Amino acid sequence: MKKILIVFRHGPHGSAHGREGLELALAALAFDQAVNALFIGDGVLLLRHQQDTKAAQLKDFAPGFRALLQHGLERAAVVGEDMAARGLAPGDLQLAAERIDAKQAARWIAEHQICIGF
Repeated sequence: MKKILIVFRHGPHGSAHGREGLELALAALAFDQAVNALFIGDGVLLLRHQQDTKAAQLKDFAPGFRALLQHGLERAAVVGEDMAARGLAPGDLQLAAERIDAKQAARWIAEHQICIGF
């Protein structure tokens, strides 16, 4: 079985990238694939608790990230420098994810046979 890495690079609002990445991850998990998730850049904002989507008239899909672990996500990681740059602490995230640095993120990407960025 090939290992799949979903890389979330875009924030939660302004595009469908986050929602589409979440849907792909859940679909792959439904077919018993080995899936990991990496949150870099503005993608770390996808994991922030209590996002205000009503003001922007958007559907709040962020709670779906918590479901990834229930559906068999193997590992999730966030780049610590990207969290700090956006004022996030580990307690601000709705998904328990490893904090890694940029070098470790590059290794994560290299370790997977399939990498898909959103």
